[in-house]
Amino acid sequence: MFDDIENEEEWYRLWKAHDLTSDADFIASTRALAFKLEDDGGWQQAAAIYTHLLPVVHSACGEEDLSSMGIQYDLARFLNKAGKHDEAEALADPLVDLRERIMGPTHQATLNVREVLATCYVRTGKLEEAEAAYTLLLSLYTHQAEPDEASQCRIIGNLSYVGKLYADRGAVESGYQTMIRYVGELRARVDRGDVTLTMLYPYLADICSRLGKYAEAEETLRELLIIEIEQGGGWGTNRNQTCFAISEMGKFYANRKRYPEALAHWKKTETARTEQLDPDHTLTLMAKSHVAGTLAQQGDISAAISVVELIKKSKIRNVESAVNKAEFVKELLETYSYLANLYVEVGRLSDANHLLQEILLNLDGQEPQTALRLESDCCWSLGMILSHQNRLEDARAYRSRALSCYEQLFDPQQMMINAYKVGLSCSLIDLERYEEVEALTKSSVGNVEALIKATAEVEETLRDDAYDMVASLVLMLAYSHYYRLNYADAVPLLNRVLDMKEKTLKQSNSEMLNPLRVLGRCKMNLKEYSVAEALFRRVVAGCEAEWGVGAERTDKSMEELLVLLYEQEKYVEFDKLIKAYYTKGGPWFEVIDDGRKPQGTSGDRLQVDVKERDAEEAMARRRRQVDVDSHDFGLDKTDLARVFRLSKQ
Repeated sequence: MFDDIENEEEWYRLWKAHDLTSDADFIASTRALAFKLEDDGGWQQAAAIYTHLLPVVHSACGEEDLSSMGIQYDLARFLNKAGKHDEAEALADPLVDLRERIMGPTHQATLNVREVLATCYVRTGKLEEAEAAYTLLLSLYTHQAEPDEASQCRIIGNLSYVGKLYADRGAVESGYQTMIRYVGELRARVDRGDVTLTMLYPYLADICSRLGKYAEAEETLRELLIIEIEQGGGWGTNRNQTCFAISEMGKFYANRKRYPEALAHWKKTETARTEQLDPDHTLTLMAKSHVAGTLAQQGDISAAISVVELIKKSKIRNVESAVNKAEFVKELLETYSYLANLYVEVGRLSDANHLLQEILLNLDGQEPQTALRLESDCCWSLGMILSHQNRLEDARAYRSRALSCYEQLFDPQQMMINAYKVGLSCSLIDLERYEEVEALTKSSVGNVEALIKATAEVEETLRDDAYDMVASLVLMLAYSHYYRLNYADAVPLLNRVLDMKEKTLKQSNSEMLNPLRVLGRCKMNLKEYSVAEALFRRVVAGCEAEWGVGAERTDKSMEELLVLLYEQEKYVEFDKLIKAYYTKGGPWFEVIDDGRKPQGTSGDRLQVDVKERDAEEAMARRRRQVDVDSHDFGLDKTDLARVFRLSKQ
């Protein structure tokens, strides 16, 4: 009667129609159905059936009955696989004691339920309990009458993975030590190409990179690649695994900013995927996206755009035939978003605006979290575009909308929320709404500083990002004082920014220049001319090093230094500086005659209107023109994505 229960609906019909509490055939058929559901990924359905069955069997046969214990064990497995880890743990924990007492500590059934319990610990983040459970399991396996070497290796692999989870939780050094210990033990037990071992290599390399052990990380990934190729020569017996190894090498080189090496690995992966699969396959397009990302990172934006446009066309061609259309549309919209950001990089603002508006119009049908994330990214980018187009109020509205979306997605202390607040502060400064900037940034500075103090052990790059976020927020606060002419209040804030960037972050020269420039202006308006002159000279030297003599930013910086020298009547130094800059390839600066001492010889060169700059009101009027790039240095989305590693990985 019960030999072939086809599905769960038939099972429920029989369950309700008959008194089957002690029918051995029905229980056996139920188990067969549950295992079939498990094989098909129906863990939730299998768990639901067993949840009905277990109390009945317990009542009829007792909890110590072998059949009862077997059903409880399988229910714990099903619940664990279905993501109900707490419920699974509540079943597995007492079953360990029960089986150990009745069957013995080294019986395979006891070890099996211990392993389920350890897995529950892993998935609920109880890493110390998981490590202890796996360590005990390893010891018990070695004391079996016939030790199971394969199971021991599996447990060692699990212990290594716990090390990876320690690192993800912030205990990077502890995670590294755990992984090194157990990967080493696994190497001593298995062939170098064993999948239990090789699957751990990317995790180990990642942890090494987080700790700055880059040579060790590179060697680990290189060993993985060699192993995969050795499996059969050329591309190896498993081209997919070899492609994965090459991709991991590409990722490592990209993270280390070794872009030519990264690009070579991504292109090799793209070629292999195209030959192995087809040009429109998901894995091929993923490889192409890595190629595009690396091209963009090394500054070849036009080439990156060409690749992403091909990806976009491929996805549009295949959207109607996609098995999971909603997921496919999400990936297409993400491609639109990335392409729009690349268009912004090369000044194609109308093209970028069109793509971003397309995304906002097609968010229906997406998961709420996905829709919010895409909406926040689009609104952020639109805010930046509109700011460039001097549509300042519209830019503020979009940046405010982006922040609102992000606040719905994440905890208030999450790093990127504060990055969005920096962007919104830029718009508020453009609109001269300085009090709002002050209110927005003050609480955020406290939040990020509290986050730094609360984290006992964090990786160096994450800590640097947090400090850089504090610096960006304090910089916005400093601008809110500077633009209200509160120079004395702005000075300590700017000094704090510079101190963090110089001593803690060791950022590139360009990210120091604008705080230095604004501090120089504050000192000049506070009549501290010698300090202002020293600061302006640092800015000029930095601009020359970063962009070269004759670049627009360098010329503007030189202009400010010359104005300061002229107003102090340092005419000899003024003349020398003009001639030296001209000799190096810069333009000739000429002073419009103000009744004192005209300088220069060529009327068609860049001019410095000293008379206008004598007046503070005139300086304030020209501030926007002088500051074309000032408060956005290092604060556009492209820079924030680099600083905070937000490349949607």
